[in-house]
Amino acid sequence: MRRVLLIFSLFILSFLAFTTGFTFYFHLHNLVFPNVRVGGANLGGLSLPKAKDLLEKMNSERKCILRMEEKDMEYKFREIGLSYDVERILRSAFEIGRKGWLETFKEAWICLSRGIDLEVGVKLDKRRWEGFIMKLRRKVDKPAVNARLIVEEGRVVGITKAKEGYEVDEKRLLERLSEAKNGSIRLPVKVLSPKVKEEDLEGLELIGEFTTSLKRSSWGRIENIRKAVSPIDGTLLNPGEKFSFNERVGPRITEKGYKIAPIMVRGELVPGVGGGVCQVSTTLYNAVLLAGLKVNKRGHHARPVKYISPGRDATVVWGYIDLVFSNDKDYPIYIQGEVKGGKLTFRIFGRKDFEEIKVFSEVERKADGTIIAKTYRVINTGKEKRTELISTDIYKPLPKKISSPLSSRSSSADGEESPD
Repeated sequence: MRRVLLIFSLFILSFLAFTTGFTFYFHLHNLVFPNVRVGGANLGGLSLPKAKDLLEKMNSERKCILRMEEKDMEYKFREIGLSYDVERILRSAFEIGRKGWLETFKEAWICLSRGIDLEVGVKLDKRRWEGFIMKLRRKVDKPAVNARLIVEEGRVVGITKAKEGYEVDEKRLLERLSEAKNGSIRLPVKVLSPKVKEEDLEGLELIGEFTTSLKRSSWGRIENIRKAVSPIDGTLLNPGEKFSFNERVGPRITEKGYKIAPIMVRGELVPGVGGGVCQVSTTLYNAVLLAGLKVNKRGHHARPVKYISPGRDATVVWGYIDLVFSNDKDYPIYIQGEVKGGKLTFRIFGRKDFEEIKVFSEVERKADGTIIAKTYRVINTGKEKRTELISTDIYKPLPKKISSPLSSRSSSADGEESPD
């Protein structure tokens, strides 16, 4: 028994002596304990300056391959804005074996037996990361494709298929890259579902259509109209949903590609960004009336415009005046808009629950130039015919101005719009 205790005591003393000498050596020379690893590299036995040099070299050489289907894209980590947090890693590595004596002995033997793998500290250069994500999205992102009605001469003749899209999952990509060593990872993407599917459009027919002329409109004005029609075309409104023109189209600004064209400001035509957009809202408004839908908000211009009779126009001003209507039916409605052959047309499809709808205005012109327009909608359901007063619009005359030949300005602009 004494012999066993003696052997055990000698073993403990040897363990303590070895561990003490081992730790003393690394403490004395300011070295990282052996088998301390980060990102697959062993920092053990290195001084802090040499460990820093190794980490900096790893930062410059570190690469990753993003794999998507059969396509591989190789990037350097610094190129995408990611790098090892060298200072944090060095602090963590140097702290191993330099705590309380019991913890020091424990970590010393872990280093000798199996080693310690540190968590990779990663720094993010936000500006580089955002630039990388923008370039990656241009290569990878694919928008979902909505189902669309195929229309010929006002009749539905078919439906195009909807297709799923996808986009880079930025959050998951950052997580995977932060954990990755050199090698390849599968690029995480989000699946984008189409907003309009084939089943949403089945059984729909034309219930309202209206066209206005673009004759004599300038190129810039027509471009503005095309741009405003684009986000509206293909809209599906389910029962109870509202449509806001301003929300759907967004601000009419040069940054979004809108051009300078005549707009109406306090009843007068002046050059402005987005001229022509009110013809889009006006044409849509009249199609909505003829489809029997509920109009929630609508405003008229200060003065009548050339492309529609008084009482039938609908002005829009970003952040101020909007056109809002609701699908108060028990079936979905689908909106189609197009600019073709010098004309702007909106068509609304649904399920026809009426025989005929007519819209007309009674216009009174006062001696002082004031115009009063009362607009009515007559709905014939086949069982009953009802007449609704839609609006009463008053267009005030412009204040008289004294003008000279030098200061006079032609008012024969291509279009008359409200400010957007």
